[in-house]
Amino acid sequence: MNLQSAYFTLYIVVPTLGIGLNWRSAIRFETTSGLPLAAMSAGDSVTLLAQLAQALFHSAPKNGLPTWLLSGTCKIDLYLMHTTSAFSVWCWLALSILRYTAVFHPIKYRTIWRQPRNALKYVLKVSKALGCFCFLFETWILFVVVYSEDGRACVEQPTIPQHNVK
Repeated sequence: MNLQSAYFTLYIVVPTLGIGLNWRSAIRFETTSGLPLAAMSAGDSVTLLAQLAQALFHSAPKNGLPTWLLSGTCKIDLYLMHTTSAFSVWCWLALSILRYTAVFHPIKYRTIWRQPRNALKYVLKVSKALGCFCFLFETWILFVVVYSEDGRACVEQPTIPQHNVK
């Protein structure tokens, strides 16, 4: 097994298989903290794939490709990286709150999960709100990031005045 196939296995096959097999047991998502954990895992998987795409993008030859295509690739890749990693952090916070409640307020925690449909609706609403929040507040990347021919890298637009970037 060469190094390239090992990377492919680690970055593509293992997460895809893990997420796919977890969906087979959907009842676990209704009675535990499995739903936020699955959302966090999916977000982390997209982040890792975006980082892999960024590494491949910087190692591939770009002679003859139009700048708008290279800038678009930078924008989409960095936007995906930022939004999905931010979403994962918020999911981690939600899981931490659930764990805190389970440890320090076990009766309240058990009461919440005795009505799993209500708790699941609440978790889904919070997850959707966090997802929208992350995708909305990271849109600045789509306007600021460009591909630099000089440094052959994704950078912030040099034409933006520094007092506008905070």
